[in-house]
Amino acid sequence: MFNNIKQICSFKPQNNMNKKDWSIIIGTLSYGFLFYHQNVGLNFLLFSIILICLLIWLKPELIKSKNWLLVASLTLLAGTFVLLYGSSLAIFSNCICFLILPALSTNNLSSIIVNLCSGIWSVGAAIALVVAKIKNELNQNADSQIKNTSLKFLTFLIPAFLILIFFFLYKNANPLFENYTNFISGEWILFNLGGLYLIYGFIHQQRIKQFDEWENQQSVNLDSKTFKENKLNEKKSFTFLFVVLNAMLIFINILDINYLYLGAGMPEGITHKEFVHKGVNTLIFSILLGISLVLYSFRGALNFSSHNKMLKMFVYLWLIQNLFMVFSTVIRNYMYIDNALLTYKRIGVYYWLFFAALGLITTGIKVWKVKRAWYLIRSNSFIGFIILVISAGVDWDTFITNYNLRHSKLMASLDKRYLLSLSETNVVQLYAERNSPGFNIDSVYHYGYYYRSTYSSANQSLVDCKLYDFMNNADDGDWRSFNYRKQKVKEEIKKLNNNGQITSLDLLENYVSTLKPIFSFSKLKIIKIKIWDSTILSELIHFKNLEELTLYYLKESEIQYLKKLKNLKLIRVLNEKKEIIVKLQNEMPNTKIVVLNLNGSDT
Repeated sequence: MFNNIKQICSFKPQNNMNKKDWSIIIGTLSYGFLFYHQNVGLNFLLFSIILICLLIWLKPELIKSKNWLLVASLTLLAGTFVLLYGSSLAIFSNCICFLILPALSTNNLSSIIVNLCSGIWSVGAAIALVVAKIKNELNQNADSQIKNTSLKFLTFLIPAFLILIFFFLYKNANPLFENYTNFISGEWILFNLGGLYLIYGFIHQQRIKQFDEWENQQSVNLDSKTFKENKLNEKKSFTFLFVVLNAMLIFINILDINYLYLGAGMPEGITHKEFVHKGVNTLIFSILLGISLVLYSFRGALNFSSHNKMLKMFVYLWLIQNLFMVFSTVIRNYMYIDNALLTYKRIGVYYWLFFAALGLITTGIKVWKVKRAWYLIRSNSFIGFIILVISAGVDWDTFITNYNLRHSKLMASLDKRYLLSLSETNVVQLYAERNSPGFNIDSVYHYGYYYRSTYSSANQSLVDCKLYDFMNNADDGDWRSFNYRKQKVKEEIKKLNNNGQITSLDLLENYVSTLKPIFSFSKLKIIKIKIWDSTILSELIHFKNLEELTLYYLKESEIQYLKKLKNLKLIRVLNEKKEIIVKLQNEMPNTKIVVLNLNGSDT
């Protein structure tokens, strides 16, 4: 132990830091500046640009790699989608790019799936890998020159720790010093340490050698010289299998043609909803199982047999019939959506079916071009990665809301709870519909069916609470958090307010600690709110046009705030103390006072 400490203390760092050191410093500072106390938005795109520039600075030859440039372009595209929409899908796709891109810079010939695993390993095990490096190097000869970056970092670790201790001591001792350094806190330090951890993992990529060695041994093409004929007559066995499978699929597809395409309709008792719910998973499983059988049968010598033409013909026929089944299921899902409207799960069915079709097509190419199974994994994972990024370019919440509102025949049958569960992008559309007949009636099956409320205007209240929550969080962050979708919603809300359309807010279903976020709604006439302290009542003075007010939990000392509301015509209050109600009536004789029961109805 003492020898190790002696080695550390005697270590003399080089005067010039290398590119990786500077990259870690620049990346960490950028991370802290762009993301600390910020929402998602422009910062993701800027960080994507910085990461790409750092990787090119470290390894200029990357600009000659088509694969790396493609992934770098997808990273910028994902960052742009975060700027535009700030959706969870865009954020997720951008984060996946952050893992793949640095890993690809160390091996641009490796597959997407292997690089993703390497990226996760490099970031996830960064601390353990640094500790292992330090331990190994400390066990080396003490006279040897130590050049590792990890030991350079260790050299400054103890001084940095002591500096932090003295910094906080000085900060507590001198108010002037504290005033100029108040942005530096324990939270800020931990956040930047997390950024250092991530950037270190990005820059110091640690490949999984076993994965790389295994992948290097894989070839997408099969070689006839490496396989021998199997004693079992696999050709006859698999030919018989695919003949029977094709016969069953012919019967199934004839039924589909009759009931789906020729207008016979579904049999009695069977609906498109039931078929989609029960049939898709089974269809996908059957396709995966069939593809596995194809891969196994054409894993070796059978690919080069001179008598495999008939087997290939039945395999191609099976693939084509499955593609037809996928297409039929797409039509059924469309019919189901036309009847039950859009949800993420129903959109997800299209994705499942797309990847099923992709697997069938690439399997056909594998058999035709005599490829290995690794060809399917490598090509499909790359296409899947591209689809993930491109999918983030659609504002799905807006798309779902527009579709459902446009295609809903009755407002009462529309699943309002599902639309309320989506992001803030549809808050203006829902507020515009809140007074429509049937809006407060839940559909028979609705999202959040576990939610129970005796409150008669629950859906209206949830819309208003969503509007309040958006306004409460709308100004979090600065230009680094700029998000086009959020800015668009803010402008739409401002337009509604200027046109005098925001006149009522029901916030009884929400915990409201302040009314400051909605001070701009100066034309409000009706507010329903639970009072937790006098602060909220004192803020009501900002709403000069207020005519109706519903209050929960009113204290006698708070009546003074209500007297300042000169246009108030009606007060609904939930209170068991009669003396407070009597005083309220005496203090405000021109205002009608209605006492509410515990369930919110008038007494």
